[in-house]
Amino acid sequence: MLFEFKKVNVTKAGGVLGIAMAYLVSLSAGRVTLYSAIAKNAAGGDIDLHISMLSLVVATTVLVLVGLISGMLPAVRAANLNPIEALRYE
Repeated sequence: MLFEFKKVNVTKAGGVLGIAMAYLVSLSAGRVTLYSAIAKNAAGGDIDLHISMLSLVVATTVLVLVGLISGMLPAVRAANLNPIEALRYE
């Protein structure tokens, strides 16, 4: 039980760190002046990145589903094995 709790915390920390890094990259890329450094009144040609809440929710949902499926398939397969047969080949 403790191992599962730690794994969930590591997963949450990784998700929060990934979201924070995405926001940091979008903010830092948005501060780079490209076209406006060459021409006056050309701020519209610069990069302006925004992370929408919808894309954040969709990406998180897809990642959670992939994580659950990739964790459950081997566990279900292992649970269906006969213990004597599984230990015979080790």
